Amino acid sequence: MLPLEAENIPQHPLYVKGFNVFSPLLAAFIQGVAEYCLNAGIERLYFFSREGWLFEQVWNRVIPKLYAGQDNLPQTSYLYVSRMALAPASCGHAGLDQEHADIVFLPPGNKDFRDVCRVFGLQADAFTNILSLHELHQETVLSPAHEGFLPENRLRFNEMLEDEAFQDEVKKQTLPAHQALHRYLEEQGVFAQPDVALVDIGWLGTIQRFLQRAIAHRADAPRCHGLLFGATRGIAYPTTPANAITGIIYDRDRFDLAASTLLYNRDLFEETCRAPHPTLNGYRLSEEEKGYELVFRHEDDAIGQAEKEQDRFFAPLQEGILAGAEQYAVAAAILGYSLSDIKPWLNYLLLSRLAFPKTREIEEICQRHHLDDFHGQHKVTNKAAAKELWQCSRAKLRWRPLLRTEFFLRLIKERLRS
Repeated sequence: MLPLEAENIPQHPLYVKGFNVFSPLLAAFIQGVAEYCLNAGIERLYFFSREGWLFEQVWNRVIPKLYAGQDNLPQTSYLYVSRMALAPASCGHAGLDQEHADIVFLPPGNKDFRDVCRVFGLQADAFTNILSLHELHQETVLSPAHEGFLPENRLRFNEMLEDEAFQDEVKKQTLPAHQALHRYLEEQGVFAQPDVALVDIGWLGTIQRFLQRAIAHRADAPRCHGLLFGATRGIAYPTTPANAITGIIYDRDRFDLAASTLLYNRDLFEETCRAPHPTLNGYRLSEEEKGYELVFRHEDDAIGQAEKEQDRFFAPLQEGILAGAEQYAVAAAILGYSLSDIKPWLNYLLLSRLAFPKTREIEEICQRHHLDDFHGQHKVTNKAAAKELWQCSRAKLRWRPLLRTEFFLRLIKERLRS
């Protein structure tokens, strides 16, 4: 993969890191996606969410060289989806059940019914009377991560989810988003074949969970094969023959200690692969010919400007990734290497660069901003968040020689328990 002597010209440090570290990881991931699709006979593949924008570009540089002359490769396209856009659409037919409401309270920044409404696109004031009937209000603490939480309030909330009036209001409010999503998916050909591969970065499979729930009632809904860079499975995924996820580089269901080091900094992979366009906020019905409209997040606020700054910061890294991906394809094609042949090298990259990085490496690449609209703005008050290696101070990273070993031993303990 490495450049020849005449090609080895000075480059931006992030370009070099993209070429040497991230391009093998992402190119091998895409190679694994292609291997899965060819083995399963899948003819249609969709790249998901903002990370899928870069995955599609890597595919276009790697796969034509690895599989030159083959005519059975899946047709590919990019699908505009996000958790925040799909969450409301997933309720238009099926309503909001406890399993999906519980997902809201996984991030510690979410606290009460207002956060449930924010995630699922609901108008909280319309539920005032229903909340009162169940001895709740909008500010009742529903997350055990926050001070004031009472288990009986969570039980009352779960009982409210069984209330027919509550479900009727949820469906009424989310039906337009549900209908708009279906029009978009129909236009994109999602219902035109029995099986589709859905490529996403990971981690819980929440995007695919919401998408599949939104379309499961249709007779022409395809079987969804979720192919994730990393499947962390922090919560159980509702796996069925029609809906499953597989982690290509890492999957918690397959013990792989070295690969599990990507858990050190999942945000880093999201920021590295993020598309330079705003996140999708929702689907909306319109009077236009398509009958739907994609609603993107505004970029004129402080968060939007911060994202633009980060896009500029990571631009050299993405250039290096794409350049390295082309070289990976040539090298793998010449040597006849499959993903399984490359896997030990990938594990070495993950272990050395994430679990045992140099302080300078963390300073060079650590993200400046990270937007997660799914995560609320409430501060956790009754317990301290666990400190991660990549969040440690420069002094601690530089002057505590056994710090990285301590974190790695903690990882080993967690993986053995899970």
